[in-house]
Amino acid sequence: MQSTTESMLRALRAAISVGPVWRLAVTLLLANLLVLTLVAISLRASWQLHGDRAAVHSRNTNRLVSQSIADDLQKLELVMQAVADEHHRQTHPGPIDAAAMNTFLARQRARLPMLELIRITDASGNAPYGSDVPQAGQVYVGDRDYFKRLRSDPAADLAVSEPVVGRASGRQVIIFARRLGTGPADFRGVVLASVALEWFERKFAALDVGPRGTVVLRGNASRNFDLLARIPHAGFTGQTTVSQTFRNTITANPQEGTYEAHAGADNVRRTFSYAAVAHYPLLSLVGLATDDTYAAWRREATQLVAVALAFAVFSFLAAWVIWGAWRDRTRSYEGYRRQLEDQVAERTRDLQQAKAAAESASVAKSAFLANMSHELRTPMNAIMGMTAIARKRTADPKVQDPLRKIDTASHHLLHVINDILDLSKIEADRLTLEKVSFRLGELVENLLSIMGDRAREKDIAVVRDVPDWLAGRTVCGDPLRLEQILLNLTGNAIKFTDRGSVTLRCRVIEESGNDMVLRWEVSDTGIGITAEHQGKLFSAFTQADGSMTRRYGGTGLGLAISRRLAELMGGTIGVESTPGAGSTFWFTVRLAQGAAAPPEPAGAAPEDRFEARLRERHQGKRILLAEDEPINQEVSCDLLEEAGLAVDLAADGVQAVDLAQRIDYALILMDVQMPNLNGLDATRAIRSDSRNARTPILAMTANAFVEDRLHCLEAGMDDHVAKPIRPEVLFQTILRWLER
Repeated sequence: MQSTTESMLRALRAAISVGPVWRLAVTLLLANLLVLTLVAISLRASWQLHGDRAAVHSRNTNRLVSQSIADDLQKLELVMQAVADEHHRQTHPGPIDAAAMNTFLARQRARLPMLELIRITDASGNAPYGSDVPQAGQVYVGDRDYFKRLRSDPAADLAVSEPVVGRASGRQVIIFARRLGTGPADFRGVVLASVALEWFERKFAALDVGPRGTVVLRGNASRNFDLLARIPHAGFTGQTTVSQTFRNTITANPQEGTYEAHAGADNVRRTFSYAAVAHYPLLSLVGLATDDTYAAWRREATQLVAVALAFAVFSFLAAWVIWGAWRDRTRSYEGYRRQLEDQVAERTRDLQQAKAAAESASVAKSAFLANMSHELRTPMNAIMGMTAIARKRTADPKVQDPLRKIDTASHHLLHVINDILDLSKIEADRLTLEKVSFRLGELVENLLSIMGDRAREKDIAVVRDVPDWLAGRTVCGDPLRLEQILLNLTGNAIKFTDRGSVTLRCRVIEESGNDMVLRWEVSDTGIGITAEHQGKLFSAFTQADGSMTRRYGGTGLGLAISRRLAELMGGTIGVESTPGAGSTFWFTVRLAQGAAAPPEPAGAAPEDRFEARLRERHQGKRILLAEDEPINQEVSCDLLEEAGLAVDLAADGVQAVDLAQRIDYALILMDVQMPNLNGLDATRAIRSDSRNARTPILAMTANAFVEDRLHCLEAGMDDHVAKPIRPEVLFQTILRWLER
């Protein structure tokens, strides 16, 4: 048995080492595992997001309900005070004019639609005056609890009754009563106002709490939480049964709180928020059904799983086609070998066709890689953003450590995606270099700042060998692409050096009145490279040998991209190396002579101060965020609100245009790809007719090509921030436009 197992393992290792089919299968498996991991992370973050939103929505809705009820009851108290004043006026010094009093009460009742009626009783409980004049004098309330309480307690001000059946209307009402008299010993009756419980339920019915949500009005703990009104109506008016979870929560937080429990009326699990209604003995509750809360999440989960399955099917079909093509080509080549002398012409023709097919496949591959890289940037924005939010919200080191690892892995994956995108743009001839003025010294200092931590971790010295006069020169070119080459070369030098130093050197090798040619060198004391492997270094997806990939990692794209960028900037690239003695990578670029750079303003803030400057100078400024993807909405809103900005959210271009026509904004962040109306058309509509025709509009999108940025500017946008969002870049860009 053991020998059989060892034989199978040897066969498997041999197949993987030499069999392209096995290599394809392993690659396919890893790709699908990556997609499934991203789907799982996205769904977990989305689940938490929907739960948090339900709690916030329940809490905000309940605050509106509580405040609305309190406002109405304050109006009711003002009316009752006016009635008490009128009663005092008519009883001092003479008797009450019944007709005038009834007319006055009817007029007061007409001011508040919530009122069923208003009455005035005498000290014995008879109600001779009322807004319902035909019924006046026929009602006796001396046996009601609220009347007894006001009569016996001179300090009592306002009494609220339990639900009762109105003796005049026959409907369930609650009574608000106020004591009449000029002093503790002067009890002249009460002014009472009845409010039908149906009025509260009609008020609640206008709220959006979902198909199975509920809004409830109860008495507070002093009334044993008696049920006054509820939607949907459950027929339990007056009952005092509440869950133990609710009792525990309100005991700890009497004024306001949120909890989750099954409702006793219909056994539906809901997220409840409660709040005390001002100084009245009342509580309002809003409950959102858990099934309603996660309905959208279940649809999202279905869609993501469907996408993952579609990717799996597509990848397996693609692998099958590739394997079939490889098998057929192998057989064809074998046939060609056997019939070489007789079919030279036919083989030449077939090779030409194969070359055309390969060139076509290369173009198709470039387009596919560009599109795939673009599509990956959007979920990467969500993953990196949600990871950053999670790290902010916890101080637990056991949680922080895996979050830090996720963040590190996400940045590594983003770096790979960006490399693939750059390579695909170069191969598709879609990479355009910028031409801006910059100071060489600033570029060098920024590079050393980025790479300094990595070098210090390995105890490697980084030496700067750039003359001061050259560091002070201003040139015109693409500083980001030049820095990208230097980052690749310096990063590799640090990676492959275990001890010693890395030296960055720059010299002018040619100069004229219009331009100059610079030679950059990055030298290290690392492992070195054999002459055999040096010729393969600058090819895509290639390292010096396979063992280096296993030991040091990497995709082999960095040097290939650096070669293409150097060539686009009018230069070339090369390497000089001795195994065991280190390497020197060099490249040349041609840059235009630039004007002298203006002096840097005093007190310029570093990048980590952009957020603080936003919060200090622009606290509370209202901006509009147009974004359709829920997780990206959460990430962007969290970043902006942390910086002190007030954010209005639009889920598509139509909503963005509607808000821009009604509200003045300091700045608008606009996604490009949105349903119903895309960001470009929404920007055109805002620029043509809205209150924000001159407001800065910044594109915030995963479209990363230069022509995509030009399309945004042509549509009327002012600037472009690429996804995944880097907070310091976003804050710096917003700050720049808010301070113009």
